[in-house]
Amino acid sequence: MPYTLVLALPTVILNSSAWGQADSIYTAWLMVALWHLLNHQNNRALVFFGVALAFKLQAILLLPFFFYVYWARHDYRHWYQLSETVPMKTCVSRPSLFSKTTSVK
Repeated sequence: MPYTLVLALPTVILNSSAWGQADSIYTAWLMVALWHLLNHQNNRALVFFGVALAFKLQAILLLPFFFYVYWARHDYRHWYQLSETVPMKTCVSRPSLFSKTTSVK
């Protein structure tokens, strides 16, 4: 119940509807990525991190945490997996690349 009251706060309404911010979308993908990362599913974590990065570039602030987890686990043989975020971001962004309209007016 208290969580649903948060949606009725004026700051949430102004942030999402008036200013057009969509922070909950990329935050949800970041939470999914963190869940997979903490469950040692690195490939899936980086795919979902790429999706979050495609929605909002601010997700890159979590990248040092990914580096730290890889370093703390001594998982040096899987550093190449960090390059999976770039193709995922490109795939998710592709529809906007082919559209004829621009978001800047």
